[in-house]
Amino acid sequence: MFPLPSLELKTIEEDSFLGRYSIEPLHSGYGVMIGNSLRRVLLSSIPGAAPIAVRIEGVPHEFSVIEGVVEDVVQIILNLKKLVVAMDGDEIRTLTLDVSGERVVTAADIIPDAGLTIINPELHIAELSSSKSTLRMDILVAKGRGYMPTEKNKRPDYPIGTIWMDAMFTPVKNVKFAVEQTLIEQYLDFEKLTLDILCNGAVPPKEALDNALQILSEYYMAIGNPELLRKKETSLEETLEEKLALLVENVLPGLSPKVQHLLVYADIKTMRDLLMKTRSELVQHHNITNKAITELAKALEESPEYTTFSQFNFPFLKEEGKPEAEEAPKEAAPKAKAVQAEKEPEIIEPEETVEEDEEVVEVAPIIEEPKPAKVQKVKVEKEQPKPEPAQVKKEEPKQDITKGFSIQDISLSKSTMTFLQQNKITDLTSLLSLSKSQIEGMQGFKPKMIQEIEKNLDKVGLVLAQDQMFGNLSPQEREKAVWSMSIDDLVKEIPSITKAEMKSMNGAGIAAAGKLLELGKKGMKGSLKFSTKTIEDIEKRLTKWGLTLKE
Repeated sequence: MFPLPSLELKTIEEDSFLGRYSIEPLHSGYGVMIGNSLRRVLLSSIPGAAPIAVRIEGVPHEFSVIEGVVEDVVQIILNLKKLVVAMDGDEIRTLTLDVSGERVVTAADIIPDAGLTIINPELHIAELSSSKSTLRMDILVAKGRGYMPTEKNKRPDYPIGTIWMDAMFTPVKNVKFAVEQTLIEQYLDFEKLTLDILCNGAVPPKEALDNALQILSEYYMAIGNPELLRKKETSLEETLEEKLALLVENVLPGLSPKVQHLLVYADIKTMRDLLMKTRSELVQHHNITNKAITELAKALEESPEYTTFSQFNFPFLKEEGKPEAEEAPKEAAPKAKAVQAEKEPEIIEPEETVEEDEEVVEVAPIIEEPKPAKVQKVKVEKEQPKPEPAQVKKEEPKQDITKGFSIQDISLSKSTMTFLQQNKITDLTSLLSLSKSQIEGMQGFKPKMIQEIEKNLDKVGLVLAQDQMFGNLSPQEREKAVWSMSIDDLVKEIPSITKAEMKSMNGAGIAAAGKLLELGKKGMKGSLKFSTKTIEDIEKRLTKWGLTLKE
């Protein structure tokens, strides 16, 4: 019988770098099999952190020499590759080194980021040879597994002058195992496996061993249960195909029986059938009215599968509200032309017509809202010839704001267009009337959307409206308002500020943006340990408010 009940993992000795463990009892041959498997996984698949790039001030490329520094850039990079760090989270972190004067520079001079620990602070990085020498650099640190070449570490969104390097992420430096016979009762045909695990200090040896056991366990479970592996590796396309085959009534349970009956009558049974239809195609079917389509739109918004299907951009909702709007102009067009023909000679009349204009402006809103007001236009055509011209005057500013562009001209992604349509933003004028904070507060908003909208508007020379909090303030009043703004309000405007940076500000007693701005770039990077990206985001937001962040 296999001795599983008595199988045990024991710790023989352990510290932060070296751990020795034993596994027993094992049947003959299992010691080598398990030992070799664990050794391979420990050396290749345990996640760790390492430097992947460096930006050195005044250095355009790695084949450079820094004045006043003994080592060249290539040697500095080789030294940085030996830096051992332990960090929380998976995002790329930036470490800053800023030293001057005649001295030896070690890893202890690096300004640490929150949630990141330097394991070997004694590491030699460079040596400054004169009292006037300076060395400033930003070191990018990321998480990964195994060895990663330079080409795979590169990120396209980083500026020119960033020197990328290859990285060995694994925290396990060496693994040895030995197999020997062990006595179980009176039998000697069992084995004992002894593992020696040497780590770099970033990950404890026991944690690395537990991680390796879990990886092997998941693989063996997936092999024994193919369904488990298939669920994890199912591609997005396969998942989408399954969703498209679902019945409409199951995906949209909020539909009324009447609308469900209309869809069945129109031979629309699955979500694929519905999403492939345009609005005009649906309206052509018997009794599928605009009201039914509105109910479909509402049921989609409430459905848990809304995000999955949003990439199709819902063709049957694209022309929502257009059929009714098109009918009115067809009937009103001849009258509009007649009114415009009568208007031109009246504008040249004496000042008395100005008073008539003012009276017409007061009546215009009543005529615009109800559509039956067309009859009133016919009766009082001579007395009130200017409601239509008033509408023309209102449309002129829209052309000035949009500069002749439409919302389709700014090339937004499907998900962002769906988000705008969901919030009833169907034209460029209504989009430009909103501020960034207003858009961020809408249903279904994602941080990448506002960046995409601002970037594409900038390409055609357009910008969003100013935030309401500063919209009516003079430049001097706006500056005072920003300086007195609370840190919590500032974080809402600059979501890239991390929790660690918030703790740093709280520890320094900074409650208002004014104290933060007094520190400037150098103070935020030094005493508050802000990342370069956060400082750049703060500077961009202040620029939009008409303020400049001091160096």
